[in-house]
Amino acid sequence: MTLLYILATVYGFGIVLVVARAIVKTTIFDRVLMTNVVGTLVVLVMVILALAMQRPDFVDLAMLYALLNFIGVIATLKYIRFGNLGNSSTPTSPSKDSQNADLFIDPLHSSEPVETTAATDQKEP
Repeated sequence: MTLLYILATVYGFGIVLVVARAIVKTTIFDRVLMTNVVGTLVVLVMVILALAMQRPDFVDLAMLYALLNFIGVIATLKYIRFGNLGNSSTPTSPSKDSQNADLFIDPLHSSEPVETTAATDQKEP
């Protein structure tokens, strides 16, 4: 029982370290990643405390929180990429906060020519 409380404390300390790193890092992508890590650690702490207090209903809440954490991170990244959460068929320019905007090149809307090889371009023996 006390081992579970010690594990929860260690994970809580890990959350503090991750939040400190998120404050120090400057790129938006690092901050989104740190938010995801904090959400995962919170889910772990919730499950450990549910086991320690013998409350299985907290595990259901932890799973719900994990799902909301995943959806929130995907929505945040979509907002950073497209500038809105609506129709993604017409991308806008990435937000000015993203310093690594060149990593998000959309091949469907790119103006650069793409080299393709057709199945008929096989070598003759």
